Amino acid sequence: DHTFFDGRKLLGNLLAIEVPVISAINGPARIHPEIPVMSDIVIASDETLFQDAPHFMGGIVPGDGAHIVWTHVLGPNKGRYFLLMGEELDAKEALARGVVGELHAKADVLPRALEIAAS
Repeated sequence: DHTFFDGRKLLGNLLAIEVPVISAINGPARIHPEIPVMSDIVIASDETLFQDAPHFMGGIVPGDGAHIVWTHVLGPNKGRYFLLMGEELDAKEALARGVVGELHAKADVLPRALEIAAS
């Protein structure tokens, strides 16, 4: 119960930030990948991979907010499939599905995020 409470509170706190939030993802996001995709702008490397590894495959129902975020980002059916099947979403598919806004080489992800933040 404590873990789920903290997980839900984390997501609420992220949504309560009163300025735009930019995520710079430069590699695999397999544990709570819903957190960076909740940002207002999501920049990723071409090496980025999303997967909700610890939940369903570990015998835990994804009920700490992941189930809301991924069904919102991917759509209800694809989002549930992604979570319950342990599906991997690579960078190109994430861009095509609108999960990320831009793809860059790994070395260019953070500079691009900082460029956007400075503008």
